[in-house]
Amino acid sequence: NIASRMMSLDYSLIYEHNAIECADIELFFEFLCSRYTYIQIGKLFQSYIDINEDFWLTHTINLFVELDNDLRENFHKVPCRVKNLHDEISIFHRTMMINMLIIQEFRYSSAQLNACKNISSYSVKLPMSGKELYRWSVALENCLAGYGKKIASGKTIVYGFFENDEIKFAVEIQNTQIIQAKLKYNQSLDSRDVNVVNSWHQKFVYSNYENITIK
Repeated sequence: NIASRMMSLDYSLIYEHNAIECADIELFFEFLCSRYTYIQIGKLFQSYIDINEDFWLTHTINLFVELDNDLRENFHKVPCRVKNLHDEISIFHRTMMINMLIIQEFRYSSAQLNACKNISSYSVKLPMSGKELYRWSVALENCLAGYGKKIASGKTIVYGFFENDEIKFAVEIQNTQIIQAKLKYNQSLDSRDVNVVNSWHQKFVYSNYENITIK
């Protein structure tokens, strides 16, 4: 019955950007089944669908599969809820990434650097090193520390929006398009900040601006 209910859920949003590999989903399921009941897992995936946002599931799985086996085995059992799982996995992942981030330096194109402007009350910046990215991740208490490889390889780019030298939120850009914009604890931006980000994006990132919805 639980499996039937899960099969009837609409996963189209989650698969929309092909952000998760089937093998990674299977690994995540094995992990969940070793710690939680089928009823709990069924309710968890119902919650992922109810949120109607692909961020929580895709990021949770993508971070989880990067953990080494020891970290997975020592993972603290937290309530089987969307945010609890994501946050705990983020903490483990951030710990694992420290040694790699310490020696990592980032290089950007002139166009990417040119988007570092002041807009509204914000100063927009790029992380120039893994250590700086890690500090952003700690300040926002999110999974930014896990983006080091993707930034270094040019697969994604992350801008920080600062007020009085304090990071308030981060924006991820891929192929000049906004992928996500999140406050501390991965909270969504309010309408004012959404407008600020869209205005910045239009002026400095994507010359042929389209009305892109922030996730």
